[in-house]
Amino acid sequence: MSVTRTNCVSGPYIGNGTQTSFQFGFKAWKKEDIIVYYRFNSGPHSGRQVIINQSDYEVVFNASGIGGTVNERTTLAPSIGDELQIEGNFARNQLSVFNNQEALYPKTIERALDRLTLIAQYLNRKVIKCIHLHTMTDDTINLQLPPPEAGKVIGWSADGKSLKNYDR
Repeated sequence: MSVTRTNCVSGPYIGNGTQTSFQFGFKAWKKEDIIVYYRFNSGPHSGRQVIINQSDYEVVFNASGIGGTVNERTTLAPSIGDELQIEGNFARNQLSVFNNQEALYPKTIERALDRLTLIAQYLNRKVIKCIHLHTMTDDTINLQLPPPEAGKVIGWSADGKSLKNYDR
């Protein structure tokens, strides 16, 4: 079955203090392909985001192979106002083997292509959250951050081609 979603994210789900099952709608093959984030929006940890340990939830996949449900194993449901988000987290590897003069099975090829599509979607989601230079920017610009220095701010160098630390 083809990958029809354009991203591999479900949520965020807003906690109500009782819900412990959360559905996702993207393709995944095993529990390790799923990562669950929790963001505290109240209390002493407000603003903090954590990855939930895989031992604290189970994943039940839909029979269709697309989507499923994450069930929290702990007795704690996300608190009122806190958020839970489920994302695909696909290892960037290629495990399909195609040998010369052997049969090519469509399901094997499709699974390999689906996996590549999901990896591309995963990387796209990460890249679009990064700072980008304008397309017309000179390729000699160096965006490597300088070493951290207490009390300093980061700014463009005098020639405008790199970043430096400056006094406030």
